[in-house]
Amino acid sequence: MFILAFILINPVAKKASVDPKAEYIVLVTWDDTSTYDIDTWVMDDQNNIISFRRKDHALIHLERDDMGISNDRFIDKDGKEKIRQINREAVSIRSRDPRVFYVSLHWFSNGGSQTSDPIDVTVEFISVNPFVSISTKTVTLTKTGQEIPVYRIEIFDDKSVDVEDSNTHIIYGDTNLRKEW
Repeated sequence: MFILAFILINPVAKKASVDPKAEYIVLVTWDDTSTYDIDTWVMDDQNNIISFRRKDHALIHLERDDMGISNDRFIDKDGKEKIRQINREAVSIRSRDPRVFYVSLHWFSNGGSQTSDPIDVTVEFISVNPFVSISTKTVTLTKTGQEIPVYRIEIFDDKSVDVEDSNTHIIYGDTNLRKEW
């Protein structure tokens, strides 16, 4: 009886808490059948820059560098080539600390396509916890090499967020990154 009573009064084990890997996500998508390589660039107010060139820095991380169809191919267990046609890049921001972020898109290459038709690219800014889509915007890139600033995102001391259009170029701006390539 004592053992049974002890088991019954023993507190239920506490559920493990989940430590999120991201507080915010910048999700960039474009036509899934496109061969185009569209790149996402994020810079904070301390000039920390994330892109395919540096994928992790200052609690900002490029989760996936999608290069159009070129990195959508894989070999299945039967040795057959498959194509997973999803064009999506994701950048996670792993802090709610007060900062300003700039988001920019760059049409890196046409991925071997013989044409360079304009392409619509959608950028969504998401709060992870709680999960809320804060802003979604579609822009049109018209030529290879073009950079379009998309968002200026400010996180305040009280954890509130302001998202507005941006004119800040990251690649072709004051930093002159293109010259360093």
